[in-house]
Amino acid sequence: MGRIKLTLLVLMLVLSYGVLGIMGFDEDEDWTREKERKKEEEREKEKEREDERGELPFILRDSKHVMKTDAGEMRVMRSSDSKFAQGPLRIGFITMEPKTLFLPQYLDSELTIFIRRGEVKLGFIYKDQLAERKLKTGDVYRISAGSAFYLVNTGEGQRLHIICSFDTSESLRIGTFQSFFLGGGTNPASILSGFDSEILENAFNVSNQTKSHYKEHGFDT
Repeated sequence: MGRIKLTLLVLMLVLSYGVLGIMGFDEDEDWTREKERKKEEEREKEKEREDERGELPFILRDSKHVMKTDAGEMRVMRSSDSKFAQGPLRIGFITMEPKTLFLPQYLDSELTIFIRRGEVKLGFIYKDQLAERKLKTGDVYRISAGSAFYLVNTGEGQRLHIICSFDTSESLRIGTFQSFFLGGGTNPASILSGFDSEILENAFNVSNQTKSHYKEHGFDT
């Protein structure tokens, strides 16, 4: 009789342990499902917040060619978000062929240039005097708003690549920037329009009529 009671007690303990194990498994499974559900809710909320904000501000999707010739090109990309105090972000990419000139001009915005590849001579006006800097790959230089400058690709047989950023907080219209060239205006007929007529006649040994044509149209026409 005692053995029977002992056997029944052991059996009850085994059954109880099994039931507790099953309950514990069910609780772990429920906890896992609850955790996954909360993660999914968080992902949906984050997606909704991104939709409300619009596109991410640091993704530059809007690309525009400012200038493109056989001598090189300049492309500007801007972010689609305008919630920054200075307006959308603007990053420029300048490519220049060997022995080419980036026309003298000045911007109404601060310009920071990074030499990604190549060598360049930077000329600019500092305290009413012409100053020049030789920059190479990896160099960074800041050009203040309103400072006239030019760039010359001095690398032998090497294409020049420059990455630049524009700080439009001081521009004429916040969020935009504008270039002003030597000859005046935003679409100059030719850089030659900035030189005295006598200098052009002597330099190119041409008549006054021919000089006037080149001064107005340049050498492309």
